[in-house]
Amino acid sequence: MNAIRTAAVGLALILGALILGMAASAVALDAAAQTVGPPISLRPPQSPAPAPAPAAPSITATPLPPPAPAQPPAPPPMVAPAPNPAPNPVAAPAAPPPPPAATAEDVVRAFYAAAAAADGARANTYLVAEKRNQGPYEARAMGDFYGGMSEPLRLLDAKEIMQGLVRVRYHYVHRSGRRCDGTADVIVVPSEGRLLIERIRAFNGC
Repeated sequence: MNAIRTAAVGLALILGALILGMAASAVALDAAAQTVGPPISLRPPQSPAPAPAPAAPSITATPLPPPAPAQPPAPPPMVAPAPNPAPNPVAAPAAPPPPPAATAEDVVRAFYAAAAAADGARANTYLVAEKRNQGPYEARAMGDFYGGMSEPLRLLDAKEIMQGLVRVRYHYVHRSGRRCDGTADVIVVPSEGRLLIERIRAFNGC
């Protein structure tokens, strides 16, 4: 009986020791949990987010200047139309001016020499501008008249009787049969830088 009691007491002692040991372990675990920190999560580690790709460098386009407006083509130069010469079927080509004559007699002799050759244009060069190609001195008319002679005009004499006044004698026979032994006073004046015939005054109508 004593042995049973002794065994029971020993068993109780062992159980008490176990309980005390378990209590101590729990206290130790609680303390350890407080010192270690929050419980460790068993989630799988998250992969780090990919770094953002570097932004492409921005290119600022410089606007081109607007094209210059097209210039209209220059107009063609204005050319005045050449005036149409008035028809003059009887006009003769102008002869070049003669060289200046030394005296009034030289001018008169040159004029009658041109008339004798039926060269009305040449004869006109010895007249002042107001008389050229006017009336009986028209170049073509003079050429026709003196070119229609049966005996050409011939100057017989030319003499300056006073300054600027030359008296002449001449002879011709027209093919119509008209005969002329004429005398005239020829007035010569300075004009255009030389001596020219201003007037011819015939005495006997031819």
